[in-house]
Amino acid sequence: MKTKQELETLYSKTKSVRKVAKLLNLSYFKTMSIFYGYKIKMRPRGNPFGVPHRTKGYLKIKN
Repeated sequence: MKTKQELETLYSKTKSVRKVAKLLNLSYFKTMSIFYGYKIKMRPRGNPFGVPHRTKGYLKIKN
């Protein structure tokens, strides 16, 4: 098993938990549980707090 520091460096190089799991020859879910157990910060998904979501604007055709 890798230490927290080794996992953090692997994640910083690959930027993907799936790639780290492939390198360690573990399943993705097992790797995620290890990351959560060590409380390793991963890239946040979605918009940051306070940033409005992008809405798709459609063209309205007037007759």
